[in-house]
Parts: sequence; C-alpha cells; structure tokens
Amino acid sequence: MQWSAQVFTIFDRDPALGPMTLRELSRHVLPDDISATGAAMRRLLGEGRPIDVPLRIRTRHGTKHLRIVAEAVTDADGAPVEVHGFFQDLTEQALAQQALGGAQRAVSAQQRTLHTEHLLAARLQEALLPVPTQPLDIAGLRCEVSYLSAEAGTPVGGDWFTVLEMPDGSALLTWAQAGHPPLLRLRDGAADALSRPAGRILGADPGSEYELAQSELRPGDRLFLFTDGLVERHGEDLRIGLDRLAKTIEDLAAANPCAAIARELTDAVGPADPRDDTCLLCVLVR
Repeated sequence: MQWSAQVFTIFDRDPALGPMTLRELSRHVLPDDISATGAAMRRLLGEGRPIDVPLRIRTRHGTKHLRIVAEAVTDADGAPVEVHGFFQDLTEQALAQQALGGAQRAVSAQQRTLHTEHLLAARLQEALLPVPTQPLDIAGLRCEVSYLSAEAGTPVGGDWFTVLEMPDGSALLTWAQAGHPPLLRLRDGAADALSRPAGRILGADPGSEYELAQSELRPGDRLFLFTDGLVERHGEDLRIGLDRLAKTIEDLAAANPCAAIARELTDAVGPADPRDDTCLLCVLVR
C-alpha cells in the first residue's frame, strides 16, 4: 500500500509510520459510518466494483469529513489485484454546509416566531380595538373607521377610537382634547377646522384644566376625528398638514360617500409618519 504525502496530512499521521492498514483505518472511522464504509470496501475488494462514498474519521485535531473514491484492477478471473484511489478532505465544505443549515433553521424559526406574533397581534387588535368593516349607524349618525399602524405588519398600535350611543339613544357631539389635532367639519363642500377647546397633553401638568366645546351639526355635515399620524410630517408645520388634509377631504367628498372617504383618505394624503399610528373616524350626520 502506498500513500501520497497529502493522505498522511489528511489523517494527521507521521509518514514515518507508513500507510494505515484497513484494520487501523476502521478504528478511525466514526461508529455511524462504519457499516456503510465496510460495505463499500467489500464491494471494492471482494467484487472489484468501484466505490465513491463519504465517511468521517477521528484525528488528533478533531473530526474530518472525507470522500474516498477507488477502483480495482482485476485479473482475468475478475479478482482484484490492485486498488487505485484517493481521499478528498471535505471538512471545510461540510462545516460550511452545517453552518448554512443552522442559519436556515434559525431563519425558519424566526419566520415562524414572527408569523405567530403577527397572528397574536391580529387577535389582540380584534379583542381590544376591532376595526369594523362596515359603517356603524348609531344615533342618527353613520360612522366609518380607518386604522393604520405605523409599523408595517403589526396591526396593534397606540391610537384608539370609540363610538358610544347615549343611554337615551341620542348623540353627544360636545368635545374636549388633550393636545390632539382639531376636528375637521365638511359642510357644503368646504372643510374647516373647528376651534379647539383648551387642553394640554395628559400628564404634562397635574393642574391642567380641560375645557369643553360645543358645535352644532346639520344633516349632511361630515365630521372627521383623527390622530396626528395623519397630518404630522417631520420638519413640517402642523398647519400645512391640516390644510392638505382639508383640501384632500374636499376633493374626495365630491365623489365619495363617507364610507369611502375613510378608506381612501390615508392613501390620498400619503403614508403615515413611520413613527406614529393613524386612526380616523368619519361621522356623517344623517
């Protein structure tokens, strides 16, 4: 048996010791690979058939992944008389494949986690703040809701709305605010902002007082209550955003009922501030 210098390097073997016998070689093969390697050797040495098999061996520097390719030279009776072949060290490729497989499994696990989180977020959204898909008819008013979370793929945000009917079945359109943008009223095709009553952001000043304002609404009026994510843009005066929203409402109202305006308004005005959610409530006085 003759080994090249590279084979001695692969097996971490001193060339002075000479090549390994098949018995010595078998002691280096990992237990899980012994059966397949033995069967390959029997095909090669007993039947004279070529082999191309992977195997793993233990060396002084750890486990190595090898490939052995060999063929036999047979006599006139088909009995093997010589064997020629080579060992190929595939350790780096195997380790790279293992790392890639680990990364793919990690990505798959993360995708499953994100999918589960999105499902939970959707269920939480539905439990805490169900967004109706049809207009709400309450106390002579028709209400349409549009909600857009600042973070794509996460439907639960920090903006809220609620629509309640008074015990006697009437509506209350008296309002207060705590640093919120003004309500917009659309009347006879023109949109204008209602004067805001006094009120600072909640918690900013324990002594803050919150005034109430009353605005009379007429049949056909449309009232828009919205959070600042709809009008605020970085580096832009809030009045510019309010004017843009009022103009867009006027344009949409010319051809759309209230039910359609709420659905189209967020797209028409532009994407919401990526740092802020957007909630819009459109109310039609019937």
